[in-house]
Amino acid sequence: MSIRSLLRRLGLTWLLLATLMFSTNAADWAWQMVELKTQPNGGHRLHLIPEATTNHPAPLFRVITAPHWPADVISIFEVERDGRFELRRRPPAGRENTTDPLFFALPPEGDSNATRLAGRWQIQATNVHGGKHWTFFELTSEGRQVAGRFDQNTDYRFAFLTGGDWHTNHLRLDVEYIQDRYELTAELKDGKLIGTWRQPDDSEHGTWTGTRPAPAPTSRPSDATLGVPLWEWRRADGSRRYGIDSNWTEAGWEGIPEPLCRVWLP
Repeated sequence: MSIRSLLRRLGLTWLLLATLMFSTNAADWAWQMVELKTQPNGGHRLHLIPEATTNHPAPLFRVITAPHWPADVISIFEVERDGRFELRRRPPAGRENTTDPLFFALPPEGDSNATRLAGRWQIQATNVHGGKHWTFFELTSEGRQVAGRFDQNTDYRFAFLTGGDWHTNHLRLDVEYIQDRYELTAELKDGKLIGTWRQPDDSEHGTWTGTRPAPAPTSRPSDATLGVPLWEWRRADGSRRYGIDSNWTEAGWEGIPEPLCRVWLP
């Protein structure tokens, strides 16, 4: 199936597009209080409690959750491996479409490159015949590596972002849809992605743009008190522990030099 046929089949109406554009607002943000639950293997698993909950134990820190991937914060995923839980900035390869972030947080200090790309993007694609079509995808990055997914509430959920590169405001995404492959490239200019898409043999190609819906200024978690680093410790058996005290030590646990992200104090 050509990208032109795919876009014609899956194209969103302007009414549906407008509904989706404004579905993420201040009411969609939710603060979560976090407790660290020690597992039988000695590792940690994070337990999220809605901030409005009363009579809960004193939390260690706060994070946010949202139905769509917000701008200005990064996605954190929980992955289970052999009964052990770990946190990652990218979902497991091949499971991008079915893995939701556990929470969202600020990137480590100095990693502003991540927030320039992270979040939900409204996409407009134009083919060589002038046809215009729309969808959304959600992106996150770690270093130069990019992961994400198309809007899972439309038929675009059958398309996969299989890889990508993000460096000096230049983006490349690899897309698969059934038997077809596409490459999307773009440059970030004034907060907008502007680029081209093509099949490997150039049989189908065109242009595309991406914009992020702006969150309400009063609801942006990144405007809250400056976050504190969330650190990770690892043990040889693959167990993980997490905390905000960088000086914590215990025999058998090795601290990771760079924090996973930044979270908020209660």
